[in-house]
Amino acid sequence: MLTQERYFKIFWGAHTLSSLGSKMHQAALLWHIYAVSESVIALGLIGIARLIPVLLFLLVGGYVADRGKRRVSLLGAQVALAIIALSLGVTSLADVPAELMITCLYISTVLTESASTFDGPARKSLIPLLVDPKRLAAALSLTGISKNGSKLLGPALMGVMVAYMDIGWIYIVNSLSYLVVIIAVLLIPAEMVDPVFTPQSDRDQLSSEGSESEGSESESVSSSRWNALKSLYKEFVSSMREGFVFLWRSPLLLSILSLDFVANLWAAATVLLPVYAKEILGLGSSGYGLLASSIAAGGLIASAALLYLPDPVFKGRGVILGGALFGVGTILLGLSEHFWVSVFALSLIGASDQVSSVLRNTLHQLSLPDEMRGRLTAINMIFTKSGPRLGELEAGLAAAWLGLAPSIVFGGVACMCSVGVIVYYYHDLWWHEA
Repeated sequence: MLTQERYFKIFWGAHTLSSLGSKMHQAALLWHIYAVSESVIALGLIGIARLIPVLLFLLVGGYVADRGKRRVSLLGAQVALAIIALSLGVTSLADVPAELMITCLYISTVLTESASTFDGPARKSLIPLLVDPKRLAAALSLTGISKNGSKLLGPALMGVMVAYMDIGWIYIVNSLSYLVVIIAVLLIPAEMVDPVFTPQSDRDQLSSEGSESEGSESESVSSSRWNALKSLYKEFVSSMREGFVFLWRSPLLLSILSLDFVANLWAAATVLLPVYAKEILGLGSSGYGLLASSIAAGGLIASAALLYLPDPVFKGRGVILGGALFGVGTILLGLSEHFWVSVFALSLIGASDQVSSVLRNTLHQLSLPDEMRGRLTAINMIFTKSGPRLGELEAGLAAAWLGLAPSIVFGGVACMCSVGVIVYYYHDLWWHEA
Protein backbone atom coordinates (compact mmCIF):
# COMPACT_ATOMS: atom_id res chain seq x y z
CA MET A 1 0.00 0.00 0.00
CA LEU A 2 2.82 2.43 0.83
CA THR A 3 5.61 0.48 -0.87
CA GLN A 4 6.54 3.26 -3.32
CA GLU A 5 7.15 5.74 -0.51
CA ARG A 6 10.64 4.38 0.12
CA TYR A 7 11.79 7.15 2.41
CA PHE A 8 8.62 7.03 4.46
CA LYS A 9 9.28 3.33 5.07
CA ILE A 10 12.86 4.06 6.16
CA PHE A 11 11.75 6.84 8.48
CA TRP A 12 8.81 4.82 9.81
CA GLY A 13 11.01 1.82 10.60
CA ALA A 14 13.61 3.94 12.37
CA HIS A 15 10.99 5.82 14.36
CA THR A 16 9.36 2.51 15.38
CA LEU A 17 12.61 1.27 16.95
CA SER A 18 13.25 4.61 18.63
CA SER A 19 9.66 4.75 19.89
CA LEU A 20 10.10 1.32 21.49
CA GLY A 21 13.05 2.63 23.49
CA SER A 22 11.13 5.77 24.44
CA LYS A 23 8.11 3.82 25.71
CA MET A 24 10.37 1.62 27.83
CA HIS A 25 11.95 4.80 29.20
CA GLN A 26 8.60 6.47 29.95
CA ALA A 27 7.15 3.44 31.73
CA ALA A 28 10.37 3.01 33.72
CA LEU A 29 10.32 6.69 34.69
CA LEU A 30 6.89 6.46 36.35
CA TRP A 31 7.78 3.21 38.12
CA HIS A 32 11.11 4.70 39.23
CA ILE A 33 9.51 7.87 40.63
CA TYR A 34 6.90 5.96 42.64
CA ALA A 35 9.47 3.38 43.83
CA VAL A 36 11.69 6.15 45.18
CA SER A 37 9.02 8.57 46.49
CA GLU A 38 5.93 6.37 47.16
CA SER A 39 3.82 9.46 46.50
CA VAL A 40 0.92 9.97 44.06
CA ILE A 41 1.62 13.70 44.08
CA ALA A 42 5.18 13.01 42.94
CA LEU A 43 3.70 11.15 39.98
CA GLY A 44 1.34 14.03 39.26
CA LEU A 45 4.18 16.55 39.31
CA ILE A 46 5.78 14.78 36.37
CA GLY A 47 3.06 16.43 34.28
CA ILE A 48 4.32 19.89 35.22
CA ALA A 49 7.90 18.85 34.43
CA ARG A 50 6.69 17.82 30.96
CA LEU A 51 4.48 20.86 30.44
CA ILE A 52 7.01 23.65 31.09
CA PRO A 53 9.18 22.92 28.02
CA VAL A 54 6.07 22.60 25.84
CA LEU A 55 4.97 26.12 26.74
CA LEU A 56 8.48 27.56 26.42
CA PHE A 57 9.88 25.94 23.29
CA LEU A 58 7.23 24.20 21.18
CA LEU A 59 6.31 27.27 19.11
CA VAL A 60 9.99 27.88 18.48
CA GLY A 61 10.32 24.30 17.23
CA GLY A 62 7.44 24.79 14.81
CA TYR A 63 8.89 28.09 13.60
CA VAL A 64 12.29 26.47 12.98
CA ALA A 65 10.64 23.65 11.01
CA ASP A 66 8.83 26.13 8.75
CA ARG A 67 12.07 28.01 8.04
CA GLY A 68 13.53 25.00 6.28
CA LYS A 69 15.35 23.55 9.30
CA ARG A 70 13.53 20.24 9.78
CA ARG A 71 16.73 18.30 9.21
CA VAL A 72 18.66 20.34 11.76
CA SER A 73 15.81 20.06 14.28
CA LEU A 74 15.49 16.30 13.89
CA LEU A 75 19.21 15.56 14.10
CA GLY A 76 19.85 17.97 16.95
CA ALA A 77 16.91 16.63 18.96
CA GLN A 78 17.99 12.99 18.55
CA VAL A 79 21.55 13.74 19.68
CA ALA A 80 20.26 15.67 22.71
CA LEU A 81 17.76 12.94 23.64
CA ALA A 82 20.46 10.27 23.42
CA ILE A 83 22.79 12.23 25.72
CA ILE A 84 20.02 12.88 28.26
CA ALA A 85 18.94 9.23 28.41
CA LEU A 86 22.53 8.01 28.69
CA SER A 87 23.26 10.46 31.52
CA LEU A 88 20.16 9.35 33.43
CA GLY A 89 21.12 5.70 33.00
CA VAL A 90 24.62 6.28 34.32
CA THR A 91 23.23 8.24 37.29
CA SER A 92 20.77 5.45 38.11
CA LEU A 93 23.50 2.82 38.02
CA ALA A 94 25.59 4.95 40.39
CA ASP A 95 23.03 4.32 43.16
CA VAL A 96 22.73 7.94 44.32
CA PRO A 97 20.60 8.99 47.36
CA ALA A 98 16.81 9.00 46.91
CA GLU A 99 16.44 12.80 47.09
CA LEU A 100 19.10 13.33 44.44
CA MET A 101 17.62 10.59 42.25
CA ILE A 102 14.19 12.21 42.30
CA THR A 103 15.77 15.52 41.32
CA CYS A 104 17.64 13.87 38.45
CA LEU A 105 14.46 12.17 37.23
CA TYR A 106 12.60 15.48 37.10
CA ILE A 107 15.50 17.35 35.48
CA SER A 108 15.90 14.66 32.82
CA THR A 109 12.16 14.87 32.14
CA VAL A 110 12.35 18.62 31.57
CA LEU A 111 15.37 18.26 29.29
CA THR A 112 13.83 15.36 27.36
CA GLU A 113 10.62 17.27 26.76
CA SER A 114 12.62 20.34 25.74
CA ALA A 115 14.44 18.36 23.04
CA SER A 116 11.15 16.75 21.97
CA THR A 117 9.61 20.16 21.28
CA PHE A 118 12.05 20.49 18.36
CA ASP A 119 11.67 16.88 17.27
CA GLY A 120 7.86 16.73 17.29
CA PRO A 121 6.90 19.54 14.87
CA ALA A 122 9.70 18.62 12.46
CA ARG A 123 8.86 14.90 12.52
CA LYS A 124 5.08 15.26 12.25
CA SER A 125 5.25 17.90 9.52
CA LEU A 126 7.70 15.68 7.56
CA ILE A 127 5.33 12.72 7.17
CA PRO A 128 2.91 14.51 4.76
CA LEU A 129 5.93 15.36 2.57
CA LEU A 130 6.88 11.67 2.22
CA VAL A 131 3.50 10.29 1.09
CA ASP A 132 0.80 11.13 -1.40
CA PRO A 133 -2.08 13.14 0.17
CA LYS A 134 -4.52 10.34 -0.71
CA ARG A 135 -2.45 7.95 1.39
CA LEU A 136 -1.97 10.25 4.35
CA ALA A 137 -4.64 8.54 6.46
CA ALA A 138 -2.99 5.16 5.80
CA ALA A 139 0.43 6.61 6.64
CA LEU A 140 -0.90 8.01 9.90
CA SER A 141 -2.49 4.66 10.67
CA LEU A 142 0.88 2.97 10.16
CA THR A 143 2.40 5.58 12.42
CA GLY A 144 -0.29 4.71 14.95
CA ILE A 145 0.60 1.03 14.65
CA SER A 146 4.23 1.92 15.30
CA LYS A 147 3.28 4.03 18.29
CA ASN A 148 0.98 1.46 19.82
CA GLY A 149 3.26 -1.45 19.01
CA SER A 150 5.95 0.38 20.97
CA LYS A 151 3.49 1.06 23.79
CA LEU A 152 2.58 -2.62 23.79
CA LEU A 153 6.10 -4.04 23.90
CA GLY A 154 7.91 -1.22 25.68
CA PRO A 155 6.25 -1.40 29.13
CA ALA A 156 6.21 -5.21 29.04
CA LEU A 157 9.94 -5.33 28.28
CA MET A 158 10.52 -2.70 30.95
CA GLY A 159 8.73 -4.82 33.55
CA VAL A 160 10.82 -7.89 32.73
CA MET A 161 14.09 -5.93 32.69
CA VAL A 162 13.37 -4.27 36.04
CA ALA A 163 12.68 -7.69 37.55
CA TYR A 164 16.15 -8.95 36.56
CA MET A 165 18.44 -5.93 36.29
CA ASP A 166 18.92 -2.32 37.35
CA ILE A 167 16.42 0.15 35.92
CA GLY A 168 19.30 2.33 34.69
CA TRP A 169 19.95 -0.09 31.81
CA ILE A 170 16.55 0.81 30.33
CA TYR A 171 17.61 4.42 29.97
CA ILE A 172 20.89 3.37 28.37
CA VAL A 173 19.11 1.11 25.85
CA ASN A 174 16.83 4.02 24.98
CA SER A 175 19.82 6.30 24.36
CA LEU A 176 21.09 3.86 21.72
CA SER A 177 17.71 3.76 19.93
CA TYR A 178 18.00 7.40 18.88
CA LEU A 179 20.99 6.56 16.67
CA VAL A 180 18.67 4.70 14.28
CA VAL A 181 16.60 7.86 13.64
CA ILE A 182 19.77 9.87 13.02
CA ILE A 183 20.81 7.40 10.32
CA ALA A 184 17.33 7.46 8.73
CA VAL A 185 17.21 11.26 8.56
CA LEU A 186 20.65 11.35 6.94
CA LEU A 187 19.45 8.88 4.29
CA ILE A 188 16.47 11.04 3.25
CA PRO A 189 17.40 13.68 0.63
CA ALA A 190 17.75 17.13 2.18
CA GLU A 191 15.42 18.72 -0.40
CA MET A 192 12.68 16.26 0.60
CA VAL A 193 13.03 17.04 4.30
CA ASP A 194 13.23 20.80 3.75
CA PRO A 195 11.38 21.88 0.59
CA VAL A 196 12.62 25.24 -0.63
CA PHE A 197 10.33 27.95 0.71
CA THR A 198 11.34 31.53 1.42
CA PRO A 199 8.74 33.67 3.23
CA GLN A 200 8.12 37.15 1.85
CA SER A 201 9.61 38.70 4.99
CA ASP A 202 12.82 36.75 4.40
CA ARG A 203 12.99 37.94 0.80
CA ASP A 204 12.46 41.50 1.91
CA GLN A 205 15.12 41.12 4.56
CA LEU A 206 17.63 39.72 2.08
CA SER A 207 16.87 42.54 -0.33
CA SER A 208 17.28 45.20 2.33
CA GLU A 209 20.49 43.61 3.56
CA GLY A 210 21.86 43.66 0.04
CA SER A 211 21.12 47.35 -0.42
CA GLU A 212 22.44 48.24 3.02
CA SER A 213 25.72 46.41 2.38
CA GLU A 214 26.40 48.68 -0.61
CA GLY A 215 25.85 51.93 1.26
CA SER A 216 26.82 51.21 4.85
CA GLU A 217 29.85 48.94 4.91
CA SER A 218 31.13 50.75 7.99
CA GLU A 219 28.25 49.56 10.22
CA SER A 220 29.57 47.84 13.33
CA VAL A 221 29.34 44.07 13.77
CA SER A 222 27.47 44.38 17.06
CA SER A 223 24.87 46.68 15.51
CA SER A 224 24.38 44.27 12.63
CA ARG A 225 23.86 41.36 14.97
CA TRP A 226 21.39 43.34 17.07
CA ASN A 227 19.42 44.29 13.96
CA ALA A 228 19.45 40.68 12.83
CA LEU A 229 18.11 39.51 16.20
CA LYS A 230 15.35 42.14 16.13
CA SER A 231 14.44 41.13 12.60
CA LEU A 232 14.36 37.47 13.57
CA TYR A 233 12.17 38.21 16.59
CA LYS A 234 9.74 40.24 14.48
CA GLU A 235 9.60 37.44 11.92
CA PHE A 236 8.92 34.89 14.68
CA VAL A 237 6.10 36.95 16.22
CA SER A 238 4.58 37.63 12.81
CA SER A 239 4.85 33.97 11.86
CA MET A 240 3.18 32.78 15.06
CA ARG A 241 0.46 35.42 14.79
CA GLU A 242 -0.30 34.17 11.30
CA GLY A 243 -0.59 30.62 12.61
CA PHE A 244 -2.94 31.54 15.48
CA VAL A 245 -5.12 33.67 13.19
CA PHE A 246 -5.43 30.73 10.79
CA LEU A 247 -6.42 28.47 13.69
CA TRP A 248 -8.94 30.96 15.09
CA ARG A 249 -10.64 31.23 11.70
CA SER A 250 -10.97 27.44 11.41
CA PRO A 251 -13.83 26.13 13.62
CA LEU A 252 -12.98 22.56 12.57
CA LEU A 253 -9.42 22.79 13.91
CA LEU A 254 -10.58 24.55 17.08
CA SER A 255 -13.16 21.88 17.80
CA ILE A 256 -10.86 18.88 17.39
CA LEU A 257 -8.09 20.52 19.42
CA SER A 258 -10.51 21.46 22.20
CA LEU A 259 -11.96 17.94 22.31
CA ASP A 260 -8.52 16.37 22.57
CA PHE A 261 -7.49 18.81 25.30
CA VAL A 262 -10.46 18.20 27.61
CA ALA A 263 -10.45 14.43 27.12
CA ASN A 264 -6.81 14.17 28.19
CA LEU A 265 -7.19 16.78 30.92
CA TRP A 266 -9.80 14.78 32.86
CA ALA A 267 -8.97 11.20 31.90
CA ALA A 268 -5.20 11.01 32.47
CA ALA A 269 -5.47 8.16 34.98
CA THR A 270 -2.72 6.17 33.25
CA VAL A 271 -0.08 8.21 35.09
CA LEU A 272 -1.34 6.51 38.27
CA LEU A 273 -0.85 2.97 36.93
CA PRO A 274 2.18 2.22 39.15
CA VAL A 275 0.05 3.03 42.22
CA TYR A 276 -2.99 1.24 40.77
CA ALA A 277 -0.95 -1.89 40.04
CA LYS A 278 0.56 -2.00 43.53
CA GLU A 279 -2.28 -0.81 45.77
CA ILE A 280 -5.44 -2.11 44.07
CA LEU A 281 -4.28 -5.19 42.14
CA GLY A 282 -1.24 -6.11 44.24
CA LEU A 283 1.11 -6.44 41.24
CA GLY A 284 4.85 -5.96 40.84
CA SER A 285 6.86 -4.40 38.01
CA SER A 286 5.97 -7.17 35.53
CA GLY A 287 2.23 -6.80 36.25
CA TYR A 288 2.51 -3.04 35.91
CA GLY A 289 4.22 -3.51 32.54
CA LEU A 290 1.38 -5.72 31.33
CA LEU A 291 -1.23 -3.20 32.44
CA ALA A 292 0.56 -0.38 30.64
CA SER A 293 0.88 -2.59 27.55
CA SER A 294 -2.90 -3.16 27.54
CA ILE A 295 -3.42 0.45 26.47
CA ALA A 296 -1.27 -0.16 23.42
CA ALA A 297 -2.97 -3.49 22.65
CA GLY A 298 -6.27 -1.68 22.22
CA GLY A 299 -4.61 1.06 20.17
CA LEU A 300 -2.89 -1.47 17.96
CA ILE A 301 -6.15 -3.27 17.19
CA ALA A 302 -7.80 0.06 16.38
CA SER A 303 -4.89 1.10 14.12
CA ALA A 304 -5.07 -2.15 12.17
CA ALA A 305 -8.83 -1.77 11.77
CA LEU A 306 -8.47 1.80 10.49
CA LEU A 307 -5.78 0.69 8.06
CA TYR A 308 -7.97 -1.93 6.35
CA LEU A 309 -11.50 -0.55 6.79
CA PRO A 310 -12.89 1.94 4.23
CA ASP A 311 -11.86 5.53 4.86
CA PRO A 312 -14.75 7.09 6.85
CA VAL A 313 -16.46 10.09 5.25
CA PHE A 314 -17.59 11.67 8.53
CA LYS A 315 -14.28 11.61 10.35
CA GLY A 316 -15.53 14.12 12.94
CA ARG A 317 -17.93 11.53 14.31
CA GLY A 318 -15.06 9.15 14.94
CA VAL A 319 -13.22 11.89 16.85
CA ILE A 320 -16.30 12.54 19.01
CA LEU A 321 -17.11 8.89 19.72
CA GLY A 322 -13.46 8.22 20.47
CA GLY A 323 -13.43 10.96 23.10
CA ALA A 324 -16.63 9.65 24.71
CA LEU A 325 -15.39 6.04 24.85
CA PHE A 326 -12.14 7.31 26.36
CA GLY A 327 -14.20 8.50 29.31
CA VAL A 328 -16.15 5.22 29.48
CA GLY A 329 -12.94 3.21 29.66
CA THR A 330 -11.59 5.46 32.41
CA ILE A 331 -14.75 5.01 34.50
CA LEU A 332 -14.55 1.22 34.09
CA LEU A 333 -10.90 1.28 35.18
CA GLY A 334 -11.77 3.20 38.33
CA LEU A 335 -14.50 0.71 39.23
CA SER A 336 -12.41 -2.40 38.54
CA GLU A 337 -10.70 -4.50 41.19
CA HIS A 338 -9.84 -7.44 38.90
CA PHE A 339 -6.84 -7.74 36.61
CA TRP A 340 -8.65 -8.79 33.42
CA VAL A 341 -11.38 -6.17 33.80
CA SER A 342 -8.63 -3.58 34.19
CA VAL A 343 -6.91 -4.94 31.08
CA PHE A 344 -10.17 -4.58 29.11
CA ALA A 345 -10.72 -1.03 30.41
CA LEU A 346 -7.20 0.03 29.48
CA SER A 347 -7.56 -1.60 26.05
CA LEU A 348 -10.76 0.39 25.50
CA ILE A 349 -8.92 3.57 26.51
CA GLY A 350 -6.14 2.79 24.03
CA ALA A 351 -8.48 1.87 21.17
CA SER A 352 -10.72 4.93 21.56
CA ASP A 353 -7.74 7.24 21.87
CA GLN A 354 -6.16 5.80 18.72
CA VAL A 355 -9.32 6.11 16.62
CA SER A 356 -9.79 9.69 17.73
CA SER A 357 -6.10 10.49 17.24
CA VAL A 358 -5.77 9.12 13.70
CA LEU A 359 -8.96 10.77 12.45
CA ARG A 360 -8.13 14.01 14.28
CA ASN A 361 -4.62 14.15 12.82
CA THR A 362 -5.93 13.37 9.34
CA LEU A 363 -8.43 16.24 9.53
CA HIS A 364 -5.72 18.49 10.94
CA GLN A 365 -3.03 17.74 8.33
CA LEU A 366 -5.46 17.96 5.38
CA SER A 367 -6.49 21.43 6.56
CA LEU A 368 -2.96 22.89 6.65
CA PRO A 369 -1.11 24.77 3.90
CA ASP A 370 2.43 23.43 3.37
CA GLU A 371 4.14 26.72 4.19
CA MET A 372 2.44 26.85 7.63
CA ARG A 373 2.55 23.16 8.45
CA GLY A 374 5.40 23.33 10.97
CA ARG A 375 4.08 26.14 13.15
CA LEU A 376 0.47 24.93 13.02
CA THR A 377 1.64 21.45 13.96
CA ALA A 378 3.45 23.05 16.91
CA ILE A 379 0.29 24.91 17.95
CA ASN A 380 -1.64 21.65 17.66
CA MET A 381 0.94 19.92 19.86
CA ILE A 382 0.53 22.59 22.53
CA PHE A 383 -3.08 21.47 22.89
CA THR A 384 -2.35 17.74 22.58
CA LYS A 385 0.55 17.85 25.04
CA SER A 386 -0.82 20.38 27.54
CA GLY A 387 -3.99 18.37 28.12
CA PRO A 388 -2.23 15.16 29.22
CA ARG A 389 0.41 17.06 31.22
CA LEU A 390 -2.15 19.08 33.17
CA GLY A 391 -4.22 15.92 33.44
CA GLU A 392 -1.32 14.12 35.09
CA LEU A 393 -1.15 16.84 37.72
CA GLU A 394 -4.93 16.76 38.16
CA ALA A 395 -4.84 12.96 38.53
CA GLY A 396 -2.16 13.10 41.22
CA LEU A 397 -3.88 15.84 43.22
CA ALA A 398 -7.32 14.22 42.88
CA ALA A 399 -5.95 10.85 43.99
CA ALA A 400 -4.40 12.47 47.09
CA TRP A 401 -7.68 14.25 47.88
CA LEU A 402 -10.44 11.81 46.84
CA GLY A 403 -8.58 8.51 46.87
CA LEU A 404 -7.24 6.53 43.92
CA ALA A 405 -10.36 4.79 42.55
CA PRO A 406 -12.83 7.70 43.09
CA SER A 407 -10.44 10.12 41.38
CA ILE A 408 -10.23 7.89 38.31
CA VAL A 409 -14.03 7.57 38.08
CA PHE A 410 -14.42 11.33 38.53
CA GLY A 411 -11.99 11.94 35.66
CA GLY A 412 -13.93 9.65 33.32
CA VAL A 413 -17.27 11.33 34.10
CA ALA A 414 -15.75 14.79 33.64
CA CYS A 415 -14.27 13.68 30.31
CA MET A 416 -17.65 12.58 28.94
CA CYS A 417 -19.37 15.76 30.13
CA SER A 418 -16.68 17.95 28.56
CA VAL A 419 -16.95 16.13 25.21
CA GLY A 420 -20.71 16.72 25.28
CA VAL A 421 -20.25 20.46 25.90
CA ILE A 422 -17.79 20.80 23.00
CA VAL A 423 -20.04 18.90 20.59
CA TYR A 424 -22.91 21.18 21.62
CA TYR A 425 -20.94 24.33 20.75
CA TYR A 426 -19.15 22.86 17.69
CA HIS A 427 -21.94 20.69 16.31
CA ASP A 428 -20.63 21.07 12.75
CA LEU A 429 -17.87 18.61 13.62
CA TRP A 430 -20.46 15.79 13.62
CA TRP A 431 -21.46 16.60 10.03
CA HIS A 432 -18.04 17.45 8.62
CA GLU A 433 -17.10 15.45 5.51
CA ALA A 434 -13.46 14.77 4.58
